[in-house]
Amino acid sequence: NDRLDGLIGRPAQVEQMVNVSDYVPPQINEKNLWLLGVLLAVFGTLVGTIGKQMIRRSEMYKQDRRERESSIMFSVGLALQVALNPLCDLAGYALAPASVIAPVTGMDIVWNTVIAPCSLNETLTSRRLLSTTIIFFAATASVLFRQINEVQWTAEYVEMVLWQNRTMLYAICFIAWYLWNVVVQMRFEKGSPIRGFSLGATAGTLAGNM
Repeated sequence: NDRLDGLIGRPAQVEQMVNVSDYVPPQINEKNLWLLGVLLAVFGTLVGTIGKQMIRRSEMYKQDRRERESSIMFSVGLALQVALNPLCDLAGYALAPASVIAPVTGMDIVWNTVIAPCSLNETLTSRRLLSTTIIFFAATASVLFRQINEVQWTAEYVEMVLWQNRTMLYAICFIAWYLWNVVVQMRFEKGSPIRGFSLGATAGTLAGNM
């Protein structure tokens, strides 16, 4: 009875308890999620570019026999490239459609073109600028070939796609291309243009399929 009298004497608190139980959280605007996803993807490209340049700087320190600075640069750069960059990509793809995120991946070329002359003292030649422009606009134009009808990627649908003949053919071509670069092209000496092209092509192939 004392407990009941206490509740009767505090109608505002009883009403507050009822209102809290009936509280419905506000709905999140999907447009804001898209924007957040794109921003995370752009930030991921910036982080990845900084990580790559730190790894390059570590090699330059190593050539100058600055082993301690080289080790620090390599460790931090590798952490940015392997850990933080994929996390940003994962969050971006979770919040925005792949057709929107895909063109953003070309931003790492832009970041590298802008930052490398300052951080690595590289010369921005007209050929490099033209190549960067072509790659960026080609990546941006890929949105024109996006899938119009969005599908629900359930476990059954993923299994069906993976076991298609074209998926198997793609996997075979991918493995053959990778092995050809690793086994055959890596036999060229360091500094060879063929070896350099093979390294870049292999890295691009692996990054594009992640």
